[in-house]
Amino acid sequence: MINNRLSIHDYSPSYDLYKKDESRLAGSFDSISFPESIEEIIAIYNTLSAHGTPVTVQGNRTGICGGSVPLRGHVMSLEKLNQIHIVECLNDYCLINVLGGTTLEALDLFLLKKGFFWPPDPTEKQSTIGGIIATGAKGMTHSFYGESKKYVQSVTYLHPSGIVKIVTKDDEDFHDLFSSEGMLGIILSAELIAIQIPKESLGIGFFFNSWQEACDFGEDVVLSFNLKEVGIVALEFLDRQTLTIIQNMKATASHLKEIPSFPDDVHALMYIEIHGSDEDALMDIAEELLLLSEKWGSDIDSSWALSGHKEISVMHTLRHSAPESVNHYLSTLNNNHAITKLATDFSLRSSQIKEWLNYCYDKSKDFNIPICVFGHFLDAHLHINLLPDNLQKYKDSITLLDQWYAYAAKLGANLFAEHGIGKLKRSFYQQYSDHEDLKSFISKKHIYDKHGLFNPGNRFD
Repeated sequence: MINNRLSIHDYSPSYDLYKKDESRLAGSFDSISFPESIEEIIAIYNTLSAHGTPVTVQGNRTGICGGSVPLRGHVMSLEKLNQIHIVECLNDYCLINVLGGTTLEALDLFLLKKGFFWPPDPTEKQSTIGGIIATGAKGMTHSFYGESKKYVQSVTYLHPSGIVKIVTKDDEDFHDLFSSEGMLGIILSAELIAIQIPKESLGIGFFFNSWQEACDFGEDVVLSFNLKEVGIVALEFLDRQTLTIIQNMKATASHLKEIPSFPDDVHALMYIEIHGSDEDALMDIAEELLLLSEKWGSDIDSSWALSGHKEISVMHTLRHSAPESVNHYLSTLNNNHAITKLATDFSLRSSQIKEWLNYCYDKSKDFNIPICVFGHFLDAHLHINLLPDNLQKYKDSITLLDQWYAYAAKLGANLFAEHGIGKLKRSFYQQYSDHEDLKSFISKKHIYDKHGLFNPGNRFD
């Protein structure tokens, strides 16, 4: 179905990139489009809707659950829908309008020139604003600054009826769109609230001889400080396997060259970031943290200390490189596309982290499947990535992952914290999620999209 007027193209192998996302799951589609304006999106959708053609909406395909992987019908790529406009800028905040296909990286660069930043700051810089809203993505400063929703003033979206709606926090639709994984409509644009870059910022990287000591240190930080009061905005954990994978990728990735080399024989890194207005106050907190790290076996002479937005951006590059490096590493293990990404997205209580990690490390050894761990310690939200190198180990990894879901559910964890469910996790979602939540979403999906045209296959068949 080629429609030159609307730039709808039949599938051809030249579009194979759009069959998959970072999850390595691959699908299929019949046609594809690359709209450059909201008007074009509406026209394309109305044409497809009239023929009952399902539409899978894609941003930048950075998801790791297969949410943007098409199963059939049409792919609508929003990669060209990427403009940013200032609505209003005052001394302490800036309101901007961002089209749905705009990347977080483009947004950051735009705001930096004006002295502002968007606090949610999800890890994947190539993710789009529409994708961030659709998955409810979080970032390393989420515990301090709050959810992405807090920094969205309004959302403009295309309802499955073909009507464009503008919704705010006062509207039920607004809240429904967050974490809906593109199943309730196409996010066309959003008005975002940015705030001033903090006057003072300090980042410190602490290295530990074991992941247990790193966790003890992290828990001590949570117990010893009033985190909000002192401005500790992030506490990020990376284990030895993650650091090794990053170090190896540095050899070929030019954008990672600025990351310093890690000390030898390091088993874990804890990165702490502090924001504030008083440099002396931040330095006092840093001194306390250094003493606390020494208590748990960290060599303070090997720690990294950085100040100011420019220096700290190096640590953000390091943290953001963790999922990127792991995804790249997975792609080098084998060429079997039946082997997809498998990782947890569980959020627990901080007091449960050591028990949880002990269980996961021990179980992975029982199955002889390597894992790597990184994530947000302040939210007790650590991502465990399984690294199978053949199809049998991949099948074993699914069995292992099922055991992890069951154990985390017993601990009362949030099992689907920020990455979405997509197609890869739908069996776990159907088995382990609250059944009332599942029934509620199915009902909501039917109300919004009774013909099931948007992102078929996400969450349920």
